[in-house]
Amino acid sequence: MIAFLWFAAAGINVLYCNYRYGDPELRTVNAFLLAAFVVRFLLFMSVSGLGLNVDLCYFVGWLGLSVSLNGGVCRRPAFQPVAAKSRPL
Repeated sequence: MIAFLWFAAAGINVLYCNYRYGDPELRTVNAFLLAAFVVRFLLFMSVSGLGLNVDLCYFVGWLGLSVSLNGGVCRRPAFQPVAAKSRPL
């Protein structure tokens, strides 16, 4: 149970990072993958907790699709200070 909860938390984190920091053109797809994962997880925990062998295929599939579309896990862009503009004399 602990391993599955860790997997679910890590999966939600990956999908959220890809949704938030990913390519803007893939925002709709990333939103769908995140929502589908979360809804399936909530249904799994509340209703059909016995079908791990079936639901695990969905969880891993959505994670794999998200990682392959985004080219990995998208991270927050590094802070880049803006250079001071020089004024003409």
